[in-house]
Amino acid sequence: MKNLEIFKKELKKKGTILISSKNSFIENKDFFKIEQNLKKLPKEFVSIGDAGEKNHVVVARLMTDIKKPVLVNKRYSKLIIDLLKKKYLKEFRYLCNIKSNTYIRRAQLNIMGKNCFVGRHLDIDSNPDYLFAVVIQLGMKFSGGDYRVHKKDKSFDFKPRYKSIIISDCKIPHEVRKVKSGKRSSFVFFLSNQKGRNKRLKRLNYLN
Repeated sequence: MKNLEIFKKELKKKGTILISSKNSFIENKDFFKIEQNLKKLPKEFVSIGDAGEKNHVVVARLMTDIKKPVLVNKRYSKLIIDLLKKKYLKEFRYLCNIKSNTYIRRAQLNIMGKNCFVGRHLDIDSNPDYLFAVVIQLGMKFSGGDYRVHKKDKSFDFKPRYKSIIISDCKIPHEVRKVKSGKRSSFVFFLSNQKGRNKRLKRLNYLN
């Protein structure tokens, strides 16, 4: 818990943190269980992301959040989401300093090979109720693919490694830089204190 307190303060101050594998609070047996089940999910190529950004990435979905959160591919996704809720949601809630109930609203596996990337975007453009994004790194052998956050006129790069965890405020613009070699795989999910209808729909209806 001492390490978590340090990371909590850092996240509050900087908005984005990277927790190395040696400091991860996810048990090895649980990590491998998550990893093995993620590999079994059906995959699709995505060129335009949920926030409208240009992408070049293969995605496997566990939870979608179009109108509201929906668990998909339940044969494998349910085990993963249930495990996170039962054993680790409390830690993520603490790190993110979320005072109310905390929910996973969307979850997916992103697979990026050479020259793949995720364009600059804001997670709150997908859903204004998203609070924090969690990125658990699965890929072992790759170069490039830095997680870049933009703050005012500066950018900061985070270099994920196998079993590392990135947590980032969903109001901070970010991107994933081009992968230079190998395969970069990451499990991404979004935390919120709301579990109802996606408020993005109301905003889109208003704009139309």
